[in-house]
Amino acid sequence: MEIKLLKNLTEYESEKLVKFRSLVIFSKKLRMGKYSLFITLWVLYFVSILLMLGDLLLTELNIYVLGFYALTNATLLYRLFGVCWCTVIFHGLIPLAVLIFMIVVHWFDDLKAFLVSSIVIPLAIQIVLAIPLVLLRCRRDCNLQALLTGIHAHLGLMVIIIYFWTACFLLRRNMAAALLCMLYMLVYLAIILTPHLYGVTRQLFEKYIPNFKRKVKSKNDKKKKKKTKLNPEQAAPSRN
Repeated sequence: MEIKLLKNLTEYESEKLVKFRSLVIFSKKLRMGKYSLFITLWVLYFVSILLMLGDLLLTELNIYVLGFYALTNATLLYRLFGVCWCTVIFHGLIPLAVLIFMIVVHWFDDLKAFLVSSIVIPLAIQIVLAIPLVLLRCRRDCNLQALLTGIHAHLGLMVIIIYFWTACFLLRRNMAAALLCMLYMLVYLAIILTPHLYGVTRQLFEKYIPNFKRKVKSKNDKKKKKKTKLNPEQAAPSRN
């Protein structure tokens, strides 16, 4: 009985090992190279800077638009420079500075206005919730750390999307500036999701392109066969 159990256990472990190896190979195929990822991120970031400067010039350095770009660049720090003490400090201080600035500027006039409250309230909720999410992340449980990191990232992305809606559609601004802001948002999301988009596009390419090539090849073969049937003299070699 013990020998059979050991055999079953080793077979089970070998199956798990094979599955794990296949998963690792599959993830390597969908993983972007270090240098290609670095170049792609910085090219996209350069495009986003051009769009940002164009929007700021058209809006004459509007404070709401400045706050939007400050928040988006604060979230891009981790993607561009990685996680270190410097990026962590800037990532935490920039949203807090934007919130304090908005409250101080609009304290006596229109803090309760929908335009201001749609920026201040989500940002304040995100900052308050970030404190326990960051402190609980100090525990050594990897699953808990991943869960809390995902919650914090999704909440931050929701705040950015709400702010984007406010900056694009609630502000009275030039149509060209609004279009630049929309393009900037698309580039921003592309920077955030670059590794995932690469994996999805490569998987689709490997799945559908070979089938597409086969279909094109079969169509070309059918056309050649039709031509040979219609013109048998041209298809046959001359005997002279």
